[in-house]
Amino acid sequence: MTNFSDLGRLLRLLTRLKSCIRYAQRETFNSEINFLKQMQLDGRSNPLPKGPLRSLSPLVYPSGVLRVGGRVEHSSLPYHVKHPPILDEACHLAELIIVWAHARSLHVGFRSTYSYVLQRAWVNGGKCRIRHFILKCVVCVRNRSSPLTQLMANLPPGRVTPSRALARTGVEYAWPFHVLPKKGRGVRTTKIYVAAFVCMALKNIHLEPVGDFSTESLMDAVTRFIGVTFRGIVGGRCVVIQDSSEEDSRIKKSHLRRIYSSIGKHRASA
Repeated sequence: MTNFSDLGRLLRLLTRLKSCIRYAQRETFNSEINFLKQMQLDGRSNPLPKGPLRSLSPLVYPSGVLRVGGRVEHSSLPYHVKHPPILDEACHLAELIIVWAHARSLHVGFRSTYSYVLQRAWVNGGKCRIRHFILKCVVCVRNRSSPLTQLMANLPPGRVTPSRALARTGVEYAWPFHVLPKKGRGVRTTKIYVAAFVCMALKNIHLEPVGDFSTESLMDAVTRFIGVTFRGIVGGRCVVIQDSSEEDSRIKKSHLRRIYSSIGKHRASA
């Protein structure tokens, strides 16, 4: 029996599950079966000595299968449900039944798998065996997996240092917008971009329209941003202009250096 990894193949070879159960029970419960048969021949109903089967009130039925006794003889349930055969958890047949039940329950979990196992047999110590099998099931492990979380780096000094609003600013380009340059019939839309200036400390936002990705358009937007934001502030000026996402916004370090050279009193850093 240990040469089989699938319950269906084993059942097709031995034709019936009863043959498999009798063979497995002779390997694990041979002494208990002989004791119960002797008690039945003597007409006595003495229970088994202390052991794992004592609480199950087992009986050996005429078919030679050791089954669970109990007090549900007059129940309308099927015979194999009222008196399921008993198997040991170390039996290979019990493992095959657990594999079949877990696949039949579509890998839902312990309770569903356990209910399907009870439809075939009572596995002594089966709860621990089922839980151990589910923990090793590849499909269940994949379903229980959680995505990894990336550890974030420390915030830059400009994000955690108190400063005046928009003194340390990050610049980013928004996606193109199609606008009408003027009203009237036959006017075609023009594609423009938006330069978003975000305060690194306070998250204030200033938006400026730009025509394209050229350096001249960005320089004009920065000039308007500084003129509007720091107008009337004595000594007010933008200390740092930082590109927050250089690869996506296509703003190169050389562009910021040219802005620095054109606006001498302001310092731009990439």
